[in-house]
Amino acid sequence: MMQLDKSLSSAARERVQQELRPGEELHWAGMPGKIKLHHRIPVYVFATAWLVLMLRMAWALAQVWGAWVWLLLTPLSALIFVLDALRMRKKGCLVYMVTNHRVAWINLHRQEVCSMALRSHMVSGTVMRVEGRGDIVFSADSAEHSDALFYDISQVRRVVALINDLSAGR
Repeated sequence: MMQLDKSLSSAARERVQQELRPGEELHWAGMPGKIKLHHRIPVYVFATAWLVLMLRMAWALAQVWGAWVWLLLTPLSALIFVLDALRMRKKGCLVYMVTNHRVAWINLHRQEVCSMALRSHMVSGTVMRVEGRGDIVFSADSAEHSDALFYDISQVRRVVALINDLSAGR
């Protein structure tokens, strides 16, 4: 009954297999979806408006305080673009997996794995999007997992049902 997301590369599939512990059975593995450009437009419009505002402020302040203001405000004005690019890069290297014992997040670039043992009522909520995509929010069992979620996965209802079935009675 193993379900692998079609978006998984062969390297990601291999890494998932390497992370399985003895006695563990893989039931699902997937990656966050790729955000389409038209979904990013509001972020980039805001970032561009922020950039223009910051550069105008730098120009005005440079008239009063001097040119060193450019050295401070220009990098700050590009911060939204940088933060968005870093978030997208982080999202692109994650692989999620569900086994008969745990849910796990595998970071392909940093060779890190974070996991939570299956337990009853571990799914605290879902966020539904178009085409069956969505997020699964897990109830944190410690401060270490305070931001535990599977972000933008396909067939989110099916994955939630699988997690609930596997964690029933734990």
